[in-house]
Amino acid sequence: MGRDPDRTPDEGGEIRHQAPPATGGAWLAWATSAGTATFTVLTSLGIFVRGIRSVVALVDMALFLVGIAAFLVAIVLSGSRALRGVGVRASGLYLAGFAPRDLQLVFRICFAWTIVLGLGAALVVSGSTDPGPYILNIPTMAYGILVPIFPPALAGVHGARYCPWPTRR
Repeated sequence: MGRDPDRTPDEGGEIRHQAPPATGGAWLAWATSAGTATFTVLTSLGIFVRGIRSVVALVDMALFLVGIAAFLVAIVLSGSRALRGVGVRASGLYLAGFAPRDLQLVFRICFAWTIVLGLGAALVVSGSTDPGPYILNIPTMAYGILVPIFPPALAGVHGARYCPWPTRR
């Protein structure tokens, strides 16, 4: 097992990251929470109120498209940092050791919750006969399985933009 050049032992022999935790970017955690809350409220209502399921599907697709765009932004930001000589980390999506713990928890909890609620809603109404009026002819509540891309995409933007990475050697 090779030595990780981004980690050094301190005086007590404990290994820790050289880079300090990120500062800034709390607005991304807020946006993740707001998107997840919107998804939660609409999906919960959509399970019981058939009339708003089209709106739920639209919101699900919008969050999916925002997630795709955020992943592209994260890739561009990471690439520009790499071109400037700043190291790039594979753990940027998980923000391990680089973002404040509260921000890490927001992204991770929102990610887990969107998976649980998206799959749960799709399973609960799977026998429903309301085909989606949009791109695919699937039940409208099944579009919720697209939403879990949203939180890790915004976490990726946070990692690419705000997390301090050591300079490349």
